[in-house]
Amino acid sequence: MSLYYYNDLPRLCYWWSNPNDAAVAIGMCLPFIWIFSWYFEKEKLAGYVQNMIWVVECAALALLVGTCSRWAIFSSLCSIIIFGLIAEKPLAERVFRPVNHQAFLPAMRQRCIAIWLQMKSMKNTGLRIFVILVALIATNAWGRFSLAVQGDKSVTNRLTLWAGGAKMVADKPVLGWGNGSAGLNYDNWYQDLSSQTMHGSMVNSYLNIAVEWGLPALGLILFFLLAGILLCHRLAGLVSPSGRGLLAGAGAMMVFFTMVNACYSTIYNSLPLALLAAGVLIIAGFYGGRKRHIALPGPMLLSFSISLFCVLSLYLFGLASIGKDPVRISHAAAGTIWLCKPGAPQKAPDLTIVPDYKILGPCHGRRIRKLFCENMDYLHAIQVVEPGAELNNCDGGRVVVLGARVGSWGTRPPKDNQGVILVCPVAPPSAPMKIQLLFLPQADRWHVAEAWRSWARQNKCPVVFLEGDGILDEAGFQKVIDYCIDS
Repeated sequence: MSLYYYNDLPRLCYWWSNPNDAAVAIGMCLPFIWIFSWYFEKEKLAGYVQNMIWVVECAALALLVGTCSRWAIFSSLCSIIIFGLIAEKPLAERVFRPVNHQAFLPAMRQRCIAIWLQMKSMKNTGLRIFVILVALIATNAWGRFSLAVQGDKSVTNRLTLWAGGAKMVADKPVLGWGNGSAGLNYDNWYQDLSSQTMHGSMVNSYLNIAVEWGLPALGLILFFLLAGILLCHRLAGLVSPSGRGLLAGAGAMMVFFTMVNACYSTIYNSLPLALLAAGVLIIAGFYGGRKRHIALPGPMLLSFSISLFCVLSLYLFGLASIGKDPVRISHAAAGTIWLCKPGAPQKAPDLTIVPDYKILGPCHGRRIRKLFCENMDYLHAIQVVEPGAELNNCDGGRVVVLGARVGSWGTRPPKDNQGVILVCPVAPPSAPMKIQLLFLPQADRWHVAEAWRSWARQNKCPVVFLEGDGILDEAGFQKVIDYCIDS
């Protein structure tokens, strides 16, 4: 068991790497306890058995609160309510009887009575919520919720990140940016230039899916999640009490899984949790298949409508947010990025940069954007060929090849009127190349500078020396870009 501190508030991790993972695992297990509690209560087993179940459930809820994971606790509260609504749904249906549509007041009276009786029957739901509230106050975990209302960094950083993720979705809505690339591409091309935070993902599973796999994948996943929840609710009035408890647990588990994915990233990569969610869909599909003519059409149509609305809303929000940026992504495909300024003519790029992690670091895009923004008078587009991408589509009038990418460029002949500039190569020259200019570091970090000097003399290629040992700082990179823009 381990502790994790946030703003001097201790948070229990138990046997997981961080408290959020612990909270998600506990929250996914809670519906199993509720199913057993429901079954024992309906079967009227011995009181001590039901009391033992209650002790286990209270302990699990206390463990959940001990993580101080705000969103997981809130998601558990919602799943508790959903379990009660689904489990006790048939009671309302038995009390309510269809009446003449003209008799509005009697109909409303019967509906209110049905709702009241259903709420009374959800006494266990109220007790579970009461236990969580008591635990929040007793452990001072309530302090984290008050911090969220005030807007702590955990909240504001997420909101900023999600706004950038929406822009990424708007720029590549169909196929996405590629699996596992959400955090790095955000840091490179969308993060505020004043921030130095490194991100591994979007801290939101749905946005992560939309960014990496595209909006069609997000819409499909949302459809199946919502269909599972709505089917559990719809089928609860059509099955036996034992089946009703099972559907209530399945629906509560799916609600929790659906909600926690909205504030934590890539939970779907956890195999046990994904299998639990898939099991819920199988349960709902099994009952739905037996009563498909009654149960399926409504939930399916509603799931499709909600999914479509969410996908379109995300895309439109991203489009609206893009217009405020000083630099825009005008084209992003096949490992290349085109940067342009709003209002500038959308023409072929004047400059192509082929960056290398060794020379510019992992956040090369942030450095390129910064220099692009600082050169206010430069209105041409810039093309960036990402590390690892093919060099077949270098369209700029000047091509700046950095570090290890020099070896990838090789003896490739430049296009008509295209000038090639090499910056801080990390390997010696291997063949004749048609080069316009060569930048070398004053300190020979890679032990290849002498070989390049000799090559430059033989090929009459001008050489410019940069301060440092081959890792470009801002001044050195500025010098390279200024030459490319001014010459």
